[in-house]
Amino acid sequence: MGAAITPIRRPAPVAHVETIQGSGDSRAISVRCWCPIGHDHTYAEWVELFGRAQYDVR
Repeated sequence: MGAAITPIRRPAPVAHVETIQGSGDSRAISVRCWCPIGHDHTYAEWVELFGRAQYDVR
């Protein structure tokens, strides 16, 4: 018999914090995130890696 095929397993997303700069008073807003970045990051870093167009609702 041939060798068994082992499926590729990706780690489950790790909960981390995304920080968004608030409008108006400019306070940082922290939200829980499970994106593929996998560690604390800013919204700007997320946009740099994944783009914004698909989430722009304007």
